[in-house]
Amino acid sequence: MKVSRANEWLSRLEQQIEHDLNPSRRCRIRLRGLWAALCAECRQHEINIRRAVRVEVLREMDIHLARAFLRRFYNWRGPDLEDAKVLANLHAGRAASTDLTTDERADSACWVEGLL
Repeated sequence: MKVSRANEWLSRLEQQIEHDLNPSRRCRIRLRGLWAALCAECRQHEINIRRAVRVEVLREMDIHLARAFLRRFYNWRGPDLEDAKVLANLHAGRAASTDLTTDERADSACWVEGLL
């Protein structure tokens, strides 16, 4: 999958989550990184969107989507990590996330334990 396809996928995912969390569009978040300019309600809304997108990225377990997420939400500009490292971090994130089901966390926890 090319980076542009992963970015498109991430954009659609983010738009859907933003709509689900904020159907009235009261807080329109497009000021990433300008926290001081946002009201407290909109800052919390941005945090909720980021968290929900992160959970969906963990559920998808797609390496290209994970890289696009890191670039967009965390301004990650470093060299690309090896696929194996991205996959290991996806599994570790799933195992630690309280937003996923017990089965989803258990599957990844077993995978991570196999690496240790």
